Amino acid sequence: MKTCKYKRFLSAVGGMMVLGATVPASAQYVIYTNKTGWFNPDGTSSRRFSVIEAAACAAGDGGVVRMSAGTYREAMRIDWGLRMEAQNGRVTIGSTLPRTKLRVITYNTHLWGDALSGENCDDDDRAGYFGTLAYHENAIEQTDILGLQEIWDDDYAYQIQSDSNYSYRFFGKEYNGATQHSGLLLLSRHELYNTDQTSFDDKAGWDWFANKGFIQATIYKDGYGIGVFNTHTQADDYEEIRRKQMEQLAGAIRDYRGANPTHPVIVMGDFNVIGETSEYSGNMSNAMGGIGAQRDGMMNFYCTDDLYACTSCGDNEFRQHFDSDTDEFWRLDYILYSPSKDGRVDIVPTRYEVLKWQVPEGEPDVECGDTVTREISDHYGILMEFDLHPAP
Repeated sequence: MKTCKYKRFLSAVGGMMVLGATVPASAQYVIYTNKTGWFNPDGTSSRRFSVIEAAACAAGDGGVVRMSAGTYREAMRIDWGLRMEAQNGRVTIGSTLPRTKLRVITYNTHLWGDALSGENCDDDDRAGYFGTLAYHENAIEQTDILGLQEIWDDDYAYQIQSDSNYSYRFFGKEYNGATQHSGLLLLSRHELYNTDQTSFDDKAGWDWFANKGFIQATIYKDGYGIGVFNTHTQADDYEEIRRKQMEQLAGAIRDYRGANPTHPVIVMGDFNVIGETSEYSGNMSNAMGGIGAQRDGMMNFYCTDDLYACTSCGDNEFRQHFDSDTDEFWRLDYILYSPSKDGRVDIVPTRYEVLKWQVPEGEPDVECGDTVTREISDHYGILMEFDLHPAP
């Protein structure tokens, strides 16, 4: 994907745009879209965007966006010269039908507490801070789903739900013979149906001691059924193990979509895959994009000034404490999404943001060994907002 340095350049307006087929024209950047899209699009004819906004950003001033036939339920204003071409039939952009907003957050908390041996970094206090911040998301921002990882101490899961006042919780607390459970928690404003926890068949290294895998549930909002998955895959230099885990997760998503063809799907978590590396474009794209039919939220979003979008960042003091040998800026955490399998519900990303939660104002710094910081985790979180649209 071409790196763009424009600020957020598209804003929702009313109305609808209809294009007929046009004669292709040459331009500096020709970017392709279709309704299927791609996990990590670059705009070529074989790796297309599904979001017109992202395609327009990648095309840039003087570029061309070539759209396969279909209805793209977006409304937009474009602030520079751009040619838009319909291919293979009628293209409709925009929607006058009702829409529902969905707000989702994922966050790796690094909350060990008394459950695991290791350095305690004011974990009790940090659990309270996560609860306070989650309360804001629930009560003020009305975040629909909050997916957390590395809550290894059971008490923290219950505390964070209580402090945040989320009505519904599913905690992946099954051990399945491991020393520790999954550490995965879903909090929701909507009732969680058909909850399930699945253990990964393959793991290695220190992850042998934890029942790593994924949890899943179905929520309903404004008549839409939505599948939600939360995961934490193998850490460290075990690409082959991660590949198998992602294929297992992607297979479960494929099965869910087959059994629930009217439901869009959200997948979130710490994948421990560094974004835009060969592992990302190979194993992760093949599993999550191919088998699981998912789209990477960050790569399918429109222009951003955040050239790293890192979630495990070299300037995070908490992370530096545990990983002082590198100052790399890595994207390890993801929110993925897919429309309904039957094509009757579109899901369009409208916001992507890296969340850098800090110790709330008035509270003392976090102490971790000789590190004193306002960070509350060695990871940052991700916030995404989506519009759900029915079939026209």
